Amino acid sequence: EQTPTVNDLRQFLKEKLPEYMLPSMFVFLDTLPLTPNGKVDRRALPAPDANSLAMDTNFAPPRDVVEQQLAEIWSEVLNLYPIGVKGNFFNLGGHSLLAVQLMSKIEQQFGIILPLAALFQNPTIEQLAVTLRLPIDEMQWSSLIPIKSSGSKPPFFCVPGAGGNPLYLYNLAHHLDRDRPFYALQSVGLDGQTEPHTCIEDMATDYIQSIQSLQPQGPYLLGGHSFGGQVAFEMAIQLQKMGQEVSLLAFLDSGAPEEPDTDQSVDEVEEADWWYEIGMVVEGLYGTSLELDRETLTSLTPDRQLIYFQERLKASNLLAPDVGIDQLRGLIQVYKNQVQMTYQPKEIYHNQITFFMSSKNDDMDESAEKSESQENPALGWNKFCTEALDIHIIPGSHFTMLNEPHVQVLAEELATCIAQVEKSG
Repeated sequence: EQTPTVNDLRQFLKEKLPEYMLPSMFVFLDTLPLTPNGKVDRRALPAPDANSLAMDTNFAPPRDVVEQQLAEIWSEVLNLYPIGVKGNFFNLGGHSLLAVQLMSKIEQQFGIILPLAALFQNPTIEQLAVTLRLPIDEMQWSSLIPIKSSGSKPPFFCVPGAGGNPLYLYNLAHHLDRDRPFYALQSVGLDGQTEPHTCIEDMATDYIQSIQSLQPQGPYLLGGHSFGGQVAFEMAIQLQKMGQEVSLLAFLDSGAPEEPDTDQSVDEVEEADWWYEIGMVVEGLYGTSLELDRETLTSLTPDRQLIYFQERLKASNLLAPDVGIDQLRGLIQVYKNQVQMTYQPKEIYHNQITFFMSSKNDDMDESAEKSESQENPALGWNKFCTEALDIHIIPGSHFTMLNEPHVQVLAEELATCIAQVEKSG
């Protein structure tokens, strides 16, 4: 009387069929289509939806750059999105020929040659990432992260919000346009080794160097979510001064620069409050609960707070089991630096800003921009550009607009805007 899951069906068939005969896809129908003579009408059967493979109760998204890059490769090889880190390559439709292609792309991406046996021994992204992660930590740091590198169209570059970790942009990248590469810019310092930026102007300069290593000349497609909008704006200003064209500057619920708040310095904020605030942001971005306890955080030493936060992330399946604490230490330092940055543009942007505004207030966003947004849809950006803002209202809140199902609306609106500027250009 209960509907079986895909895993139930697969486990049952494993007992009846050899491995090569197991279906890679399952489609659930209320009734089978019939011909007028009462036979099954095979031509009327719906085509399998590859994306339905990932709709599993055990689905877990990528949790770091290594897993994200592997997920990107798997999506390209299997023609499947989204792919969770716990999904078995062979259960998702992979076979020996695709495995050869997969390992070749891993070699191109990571510069590491793995034998095919490594995939059979580690058939999930989570397992394979353990093999790749240590060498990756030793590779040269890059701010430019290929969330989706495939496609022949000009790439879209996006700056994430405070904290600088771009992995939550994964859904937007893959819904945007199958032929549109999507690159994110991660903050220096997230590795826990390098010193993070202390001002937006320096961030913008470094990010421009990163994107020009991939695309030396404009026109550029730039965007930013939340705090990242201010960085994208400064990038557009600097590119404008260099004589480069920015054909699209898109803000995803990003407030305009305000006068600095001198009431409280960052040094006066308790360490436990920083962790709790970051926890609330993580919960909003990934739609899950870390079950953080403020009293517990307050009672711990700084080192134990770090370990406690690490344990809560792993318990919520948001951190890979073998990841150390350096990245977490880097995360809080980057977040601290970015939320205390004050930015006042020195130039006016001589073009239009495209603004994607969330339709709902978000209680987790404590900044003034949310209360202001209810009165001023432009969030104050109109005084920093010469043309009227192009405003689009997106369902969801400051965070959930980037999650399913709202991200699909955002991606469609953004794709339309990109197509318009490219057509007019």
